[in-house]
Amino acid sequence: MQSAVSSFQAIFSGGQPPGTGAGGITGILGRLEELQDNMSYMKASLTNDEITKFVVVTIPTSLAVAESRRLVRRLD
Repeated sequence: MQSAVSSFQAIFSGGQPPGTGAGGITGILGRLEELQDNMSYMKASLTNDEITKFVVVTIPTSLAVAESRRLVRRLD
């Protein structure tokens, strides 16, 4: 998962503006395809209940509890 985060940061961090440099539009498309692959990997990891668990922590207010309940329903 760290590589996906690193790839995401590399795309949107400093460096040269999009469309400039050696890669041009081809480089941008390649980076977007890589981002898409990484996002697919992250989705597969987060939806795999064999390797991913969620622990919901909240504060005791009605709004926070309602939001936590909604989250738990979505995770089920």
